[in-house]
Amino acid sequence: MRPSIQHDPDYIGLGIVHLQALVGEALAKYWLLKDGRDPDTIRFGAYLQRMAYPPYFYDPMIEVLQSFLPHFLILSFILSIIINTKYLVYEKESKLKESMKLMGLQASVHWLSWFITFAIYLIPSLAIYALLLSLDTGYHGRVLPKTDPTVFFAFLLCYGIALITFSFMVSTFVQTANVGAALGGILFYSFYIPSNSLKPSVGKGKKLVAGLFFNTAMALGANFISFYEAIDQSSQEPEQSQGSNFLLRSLVLLGGGAEWRHSRSGLQCASGEDNIPNNTIVLTFDSPKLPSRIHAGYLTLDLEPYVLLHDGLL
Repeated sequence: MRPSIQHDPDYIGLGIVHLQALVGEALAKYWLLKDGRDPDTIRFGAYLQRMAYPPYFYDPMIEVLQSFLPHFLILSFILSIIINTKYLVYEKESKLKESMKLMGLQASVHWLSWFITFAIYLIPSLAIYALLLSLDTGYHGRVLPKTDPTVFFAFLLCYGIALITFSFMVSTFVQTANVGAALGGILFYSFYIPSNSLKPSVGKGKKLVAGLFFNTAMALGANFISFYEAIDQSSQEPEQSQGSNFLLRSLVLLGGGAEWRHSRSGLQCASGEDNIPNNTIVLTFDSPKLPSRIHAGYLTLDLEPYVLLHDGLL
């Protein structure tokens, strides 16, 4: 689904066609007069035709991804968080960890063993997620046609690492397994709540802070992928004008942030008539929509309103 205007831009009613015709007429008469020919011998008209633009297409799945992909991921792994945290705290509650330490087990080896155990169960499910969203289903194609499956899997892998380390963190706060499971589930969903208040206009600093909540960071990355799917562009090679890249959004899961830049362009118009260079076109506006006078070099045209027909002709 490409970004598209929801309504007709009304080029005629807003005077855009009229303005373009006036500028073109002023330039043509200026060049004719400069060549020594009579500019009144020609007649001008205007024909309205849109600028060339890639074809618009509509994909309802993109709207679903933009709205629900972060929710699906959170609901899919909340049970894993609860169970993993309960296992970790139960080991501490049963004094098994202390017993293994007495036998010479190092803390780093202990945590690494739990990390590998959780990763063995988690990585296949992440791979299935990446496969389902990247698999060509035939007529309707892939769910994420513009996103490379390996890039999307790498994004999910970063999220999986954050899930495991989150369980480690919660397990250090409590001493009983049931309390740890409940606290893990509550904090897990609470870390997603800040994403609802993050708008595109929010600055990079605030997004960096919000990225400390890994579920919020995941939501930012998922929205980033959905955004580039909506504009029919690859998320691993975004345009430089967007001011952000997929690597930054993946690092958001580890405390990174996102940057939005806006570019603006404008038309500079002058209302005075003094000190106008011969190679400058100046529009004098008596109304907020249509110009009443055009200066093109030493040629000045006092304009009368055109009658604009709905078929695009003047």
